Amino acid sequence: MRLFVTFIFVLLCTNTIQAQRSLLVDNNIGATAGALKFLNLEDAIQAAQAGDVIYLTPSTDGYVWPSDNLPLRDKGNYTIKGAGLNTDLESEFTNTRSIITNKVEAGGAGSNVSEFVEFDGIVFQGGLTLTQANSYFIKNSTIYDRLEMAALQQTRFENNIMLL
Repeated sequence: MRLFVTFIFVLLCTNTIQAQRSLLVDNNIGATAGALKFLNLEDAIQAAQAGDVIYLTPSTDGYVWPSDNLPLRDKGNYTIKGAGLNTDLESEFTNTRSIITNKVEAGGAGSNVSEFVEFDGIVFQGGLTLTQANSYFIKNSTIYDRLEMAALQQTRFENNIMLL
């Protein structure tokens, strides 16, 4: 019995738990970078670890999706979270939304796909292309311009507005 208890204790002590971190991206005038605070989306994605949540602060200028060569494959699961679904379809883009201004392209051979990426409350102003993706969950978001999908596995869309 003592050996069993010792084994369980050693097992628990050597098992590391990855805690979820919150990373903030803010490119508004006067914003500064700091620990877990970034001025652009690419730097935040580079710093992300499995389980992290990247929050996009609403911005007048919006954010640029990183280039396709960004190494995200081994990062594991993470979330990019925006300000939420905007149901006012007639209004201009304002600083009340978390906007990715260029086309988001993810998937394909050698791409920047992670095991699972969740987009929540994002405005995809330049469209969204997902190909050969492992898992994506797009929810509470607005997709403008185009939505292209091919060879997707376990990808879900929930409560989105699509203006294509």
